[in-house]
Amino acid sequence: MSHSGAEVKAESPVYSIYSEKLDEVVQEYRLLYRQSLMKHSEILAKEHGTLLMSLTARLFELGLSEKQLAFLQSADSPKSGLDVFSNYSGIVTEMYATEGQYVDRGDPVMQIADLFEMWYVFEIYDTDRSAIRIGQSVEISIPSVLNPVSGSISFIDPNGSPTTRSVQARVPLQNPVIRIQGVKQQILERNAYAEGVVEVSLGSALSVPRESVVDSGNRAVVFVLAPADSIVQRPVRIGRRGAAYWEVLDGLTSGESVARTGLILLEGELGLGSSQTD
Repeated sequence: MSHSGAEVKAESPVYSIYSEKLDEVVQEYRLLYRQSLMKHSEILAKEHGTLLMSLTARLFELGLSEKQLAFLQSADSPKSGLDVFSNYSGIVTEMYATEGQYVDRGDPVMQIADLFEMWYVFEIYDTDRSAIRIGQSVEISIPSVLNPVSGSISFIDPNGSPTTRSVQARVPLQNPVIRIQGVKQQILERNAYAEGVVEVSLGSALSVPRESVVDSGNRAVVFVLAPADSIVQRPVRIGRRGAAYWEVLDGLTSGESVARTGLILLEGELGLGSSQTD
């Protein structure tokens, strides 16, 4: 029986299963198949053929594949139990049963995933949705991988989340098998955390450094250098949010100076630096 993390090839056996009901049909099929290979009268051969077709249909109803049926016809097939073959190549990611465990019809035994192509999935928030398009390049940094990897957005889910007010986007990434100290493994790990950067051209816009904005979620403010070197708290309406700069839709005019260290201002108005809006 395969185990979690094992590499599986398509059409290779992954586990054996025994069912008394199934075994009766299997043994009857084996016996009848071997008898059909012998020389018989035309009437008996026709009868064998009819019974064999009926048993074949019965085995297909029980979930056997053509490859399993062919295996039953070989001399190498076991006398009891039935080998189950994988339809896909991939990695065993989940095991739902252990050796000797009883399983009912329809119960999952294992999960096999094709990890040779991985998906990087990230959230796009409402404020950024208009700037993100299918086909855009994304540079992805993964803690367990030395160098960033890149890919293109292949899909944006049109069904947004009412809770997070965001939609998900998908970037396919190739995940080849490499050897590290003689051990085969894939570069990207399943369910690994990663960060992606999408570079977009937004044109000219009034913006301030990201760290200049104190954003409580319901209200965003900046601290503006006013005449006589006084500091004024100014509510602003934030638009698109970049990694370094945030767009200001309302509350500021071009050329005003804002403090970069807004949180320190709230605590004591000490250690201020300032910058001008772009």
